[in-house]
Amino acid sequence: MNELHLTQEEADRLLRAPKRFKQPARMPLPSPGIRHEFALELEESEAGDEELLLDVNYTALRFSKWTHQLRVRRRIILARLDVGSAPHTNPDRRKLPGTHLHLYREGANDAWAHPVPLDEFPHLTDPRETLLDFLVFCGIKGEGQDQ
Repeated sequence: MNELHLTQEEADRLLRAPKRFKQPARMPLPSPGIRHEFALELEESEAGDEELLLDVNYTALRFSKWTHQLRVRRRIILARLDVGSAPHTNPDRRKLPGTHLHLYREGANDAWAHPVPLDEFPHLTDPRETLLDFLVFCGIKGEGQDQ
């Protein structure tokens, strides 16, 4: 298994597979400067030895900016939601506004961003609700959804 490469099929499966927190975890109240990493595991029916991590990051300088991401094999980003960040320019030179969603693309990793699907992320002005929406988007269940 190549540590830094996933096929698109593998990435899509891992993104959508049901996951849970390895240890009971409570999501931190959103506040500037908070940075957390949570270990996840695939549910029994999706068993495998992949290392999955959820990152929750609220910047110290601007509370209107935060990032949530799901990683596999420590370094591969499957999904990253950037809210209030700098605009992103895709490899095709298409520019996206400060709030955008990165999804793994085979051969390009997380270089491509997409407009945020508002039906899946309807609470982009509320950090806590946006985090809960991200957990649902990534198939993460369990304790972490309680404050």
